[in-house]
Amino acid sequence: MKNYIQTQDTNGNFVTPELVAESLLNLERFHNIHMEVKRIVEETLETRQMSDELAGIKDYADDFYTTWFASSTELIDAVGIKVVIDLFEAFHKVYVVVWDHWMMDIIEDLAENVVIYRGESRAQFEQNASGLSWSLHEGTAKAFKDKHEDGILLRGLVAKKDIWAFGLDESEIVTHRSLVDIQVITDFSC
Repeated sequence: MKNYIQTQDTNGNFVTPELVAESLLNLERFHNIHMEVKRIVEETLETRQMSDELAGIKDYADDFYTTWFASSTELIDAVGIKVVIDLFEAFHKVYVVVWDHWMMDIIEDLAENVVIYRGESRAQFEQNASGLSWSLHEGTAKAFKDKHEDGILLRGLVAKKDIWAFGLDESEIVTHRSLVDIQVITDFSC
């Protein structure tokens, strides 16, 4: 299932914005940068010194976040969940360098523990799928739940410090399922 962003033109036709279309080209580029990004971040954390290389990964982070928010499904399909998780974890370690100010401001304004929601299939839940995309809004998660015949709605708590990114569209919270204390599982399909 492709989930990329589209808008309607004046004739009512759905079109993919140029920035979105460009970000989804050559997704293999993230395979090529992920080890370099991890190396730069680890060296920076070891030496505790800002390097020119660290400043340079802001461009990688911007490209990665744009692509994630354009179509997380296509990104994961192209490079695999491990590469995606590695990049989110690396960028999160140096978030003060790679996050845009608006993202820092939004996350800073959240409570220390944040209630988040996710809609997915029962099969995904039983397989303990990675489930990186959550929402601050129950209604958004319910819409994703409703896309599955065996859909379930998850409610959980995540510490603000464990949020890997925030997307304006759908009030998306990106974090790993293992960092979420899942408190309520609602199954409306029974």
